Amino acid sequence: MPLVLPKDFGGVGFKKKPPSDFRSRSRTVEEILNGADCPLPLEVIPNQLGINLCAVSGVSWTEQEDGQLVCVTIHFLPSNEPPEHPESSEASIKASNQE
Repeated sequence: MPLVLPKDFGGVGFKKKPPSDFRSRSRTVEEILNGADCPLPLEVIPNQLGINLCAVSGVSWTEQEDGQLVCVTIHFLPSNEPPEHPESSEASIKASNQE
């Protein structure tokens, strides 16, 4: 038997809210370091995620009117170096193991 969901279903335990109930905000790393509000403490990025802050341009988030977070996004700065290909990593590992 197929699962039938109500029209206002927006996820497990949630009802869809009109977009007017949400507020989107964003801050650069520099703004956050200078004291601007951000729901994600900057130290979480390097300490918990292992990402160097030099590679991050900022954080954006969407919250409901009551302040509950809907989503948080970390924005990265693109690297000037081409990405390393897995094949070249495997080749260098094999070469170092043969030495």
